[in-house]
Amino acid sequence: MEKGSKEYRNEYNRYVLLFLIDNYYISRIELSKAIGLASSYVREFSNGTRSFGTEALDRFEELVFNKYEPLLDENSFELEQVEKMILELNTSEEVELFRLKGSNALDID
Repeated sequence: MEKGSKEYRNEYNRYVLLFLIDNYYISRIELSKAIGLASSYVREFSNGTRSFGTEALDRFEELVFNKYEPLLDENSFELEQVEKMILELNTSEEVELFRLKGSNALDID
């Protein structure tokens, strides 16, 4: 997968969303309100059945990466490892497996 592509941004942002929800109990509903998207849209994004368009990705990244910067900086090593994993995804099956693991993508099988 190419870094910076819409597909890459969707997968990385989906991971960040699930990571914040699972590890820091960030509310998906509050995030969706702050971004200006319907909570069902954000829920479908987080479970992998929907991808964000460019505008939604921009709003998500602006909010999340600014508001939660200290939490993300604290976990920068893990996030860098996830970036590398996403870049190595080449098939739809690999992407689907990555999505199924969610915020546990780095766990050893």
